[in-house]
Amino acid sequence: MADASGDSKAGHADIKSVTPSATATTVSRTIVTYSSFATAKAPCIDIVSAGPAGLEWTICGTASNGFGIQTSSPYPRGGGYSGTATVGRPNSTTVVYRVRRAYITAGAGLTPHPHAYLWQAQVRDQPGCLPRACDVAPDTTRIQLPG
Repeated sequence: MADASGDSKAGHADIKSVTPSATATTVSRTIVTYSSFATAKAPCIDIVSAGPAGLEWTICGTASNGFGIQTSSPYPRGGGYSGTATVGRPNSTTVVYRVRRAYITAGAGLTPHPHAYLWQAQVRDQPGCLPRACDVAPDTTRIQLPG
């Protein structure tokens, strides 16, 4: 899916496109930007639960070292470590995330089990892109996994 040029905050990555893919065990997202960026400031993939809401995973450029889950009602408030992602950089304007599906689905200890998981690419690097992301794709909605 394509994203417009120039819709990011100045000095931060500007998402050009996001390409999703999935297998039975892995979810992948390829994000391309209009200009180069450092891996530590790479656009992220943000995944939330739906039906019910309350779970959120944020997978960013440092996810090869691990990423977490944040939880809120109706789940116990808090969060913790979720797993690692493979972070690839085929060139200076592209990042590819590959995540085991098991890391982004609610485990047996989290009930109720969500009916769906929704994703969106987001530019969230600091300073300046939180709490509101500097750029998102798609712009107006989230897409249901595995898409």
